[in-house]
Amino acid sequence: PSRSLREKNPVLWAAATVELSQVLTLLNSLYLLGLQKPGRLNSNETLVVHIIESGPREYVAGQQWEEVLHILPHLQNIYVQFITNMDSAYNSPLAPFETCPNCARGNRTRHYGIFKGKYHEYRKTSKDYRKPDIVLAFEVGIHETKESWIQDLELIKSMKVPFCLSWYSVYDYQMDGFCLLMSGLKYLVNPTLNPFRSLHDMIDMNPDMESDKCCELFYSIQKYFAIMQG
Repeated sequence: PSRSLREKNPVLWAAATVELSQVLTLLNSLYLLGLQKPGRLNSNETLVVHIIESGPREYVAGQQWEEVLHILPHLQNIYVQFITNMDSAYNSPLAPFETCPNCARGNRTRHYGIFKGKYHEYRKTSKDYRKPDIVLAFEVGIHETKESWIQDLELIKSMKVPFCLSWYSVYDYQMDGFCLLMSGLKYLVNPTLNPFRSLHDMIDMNPDMESDKCCELFYSIQKYFAIMQG
C-alpha cells in the first residue's frame, strides 16, 4: 500500500500545515457551529470571512482559501477580507482571483480584499463591506494592546457573529481571554488544543522562565483556538 505524505516526508508534511492550519481551523469552526450545512450562512452559496489584524502569513495562504470551496461543494463563492494595521499594508478592493479548472468550470469564485486600518474603521468606511459569516483573528495578542481593541471588540459583540481566535500558547489565550470576557463576549467553544494546528514546532528563543507566565518552550501556529460571540 502507498504511504501517506506524512510517512514519506514528515518535514514537508509539517511545513505544509503552516498555511493549511488557517484554512482547516476555519473549516473546523464552521463544522463545530453547524455552518457548513446548506442554508446556515447569510447567503446559501456564499461564505464571507473577515480576518482582522491579518499579516503576511494570511496573505501568503491566499491560494489555500480556495480549499474551502473544494470541501464544501454547495458553496459557489468565498469572500475573504483581510483587515490589517501593518505599516507596509495597502488598500486593495475586493476582487476575483483565478480558481482551479474545476471551480472555473462550475463558475465558482474566490474574492480577496485588503483594508488598511482597524476593524471598526473598515465597517464604517469601506464600500466593500459585506456582513461576515465568521470573523477570524490569528495570534493577535489582544492583551498586549488592549486599549486599541476596545472599539473592535464592541463592534464584534454587537454583530452577533462567531469570532474564532487562535493562540501560540496557554499564556496567550489566558491573557486574551480575560480581555475578551471583560468586553462581553462569551465562549461558544472554550479554548482548547487545536486539532488542526501547524505541526511545525518552533522554539521560543527567549522564554521567560522566572515570570508568572505559563511558559511553553515549543510553540506552533494555531496551537490553541476558541470561538466566541456577543
